[in-house]
Amino acid sequence: MRSELRARGNLSIQPIVSVLITTYQSVSSLPMALASLVCQTMPRWEAVVVDDASTDATPAWLASLTDPRIRVVRLDLNQGRGAALQRALQKATGRFVCVLDADDWFYPEKLATQLRYFEDHPELAVVHSALAVFDRQDRPVG
Repeated sequence: MRSELRARGNLSIQPIVSVLITTYQSVSSLPMALASLVCQTMPRWEAVVVDDASTDATPAWLASLTDPRIRVVRLDLNQGRGAALQRALQKATGRFVCVLDADDWFYPEKLATQLRYFEDHPELAVVHSALAVFDRQDRPVG
């Protein structure tokens, strides 16, 4: 999985989108979430991952990442998702912000599609995309 998280393209360009990810004890799901981000067709993103004082293998896995677009902030005390999300937002540098839960993933065109919509509708402040929900056996729910 680590080899899939290698940087692609020119990374010296300012990110357009900051993707905020909070994590706590998420080593089993976080690799899929970050892999879905690396596969985006729009490469000008940064991920700000805030580890909310995990005690499992999450910190070690995050420390092994080599993609410079992924920045990790580690909290010493578990403060909850709200505090972790606030810390991620403070570290964000992109023009736009979105949230990716540690147990979720993006389709490859998500960021490009949403940016296109913002370009076509500059009067908007927020956009949202379709949502699919799956159970623990990866079966669609609803």
